Amino acid sequence: MPCAIRVTLSVAGGPGGELFRMAVGLLDEEEVPALAGFVSEMAHSMAAAPADPGRPESTDLDFHGGSLRIGLIRLRSDTLAYVQAGDMRTLVLRPLWEVSKDTYLPLPADQVSTLATTVGQLAARIQKLRGN
Repeated sequence: MPCAIRVTLSVAGGPGGELFRMAVGLLDEEEVPALAGFVSEMAHSMAAAPADPGRPESTDLDFHGGSLRIGLIRLRSDTLAYVQAGDMRTLVLRPLWEVSKDTYLPLPADQVSTLATTVGQLAARIQKLRGN
């Protein structure tokens, strides 16, 4: 039986507020190990200090598979991690800042390492279920 992961992007209307679903992304199990490696790399990149805040620097890393895109953009000393879900045929053709805000959520820096740990555990769990 094939497995997949589903990522639901939701926002809450304040503390304890109702969750409102914005978008849903799916990823096949074969792509989960690559996602785990990418998110781990992304967490390390976010933890690393930019080379020189006075020097123009830009970094754009992203992973997309199924209907899910996760990435990191660094411009000088500002860094933004994001999770995007939806129709990737449309979304990957345009830069993140040109895409409607209802298809992605910024990911706080302190949550990137938690995401990396969670996706790594998920990849290990899938391998265990498959007997690998």
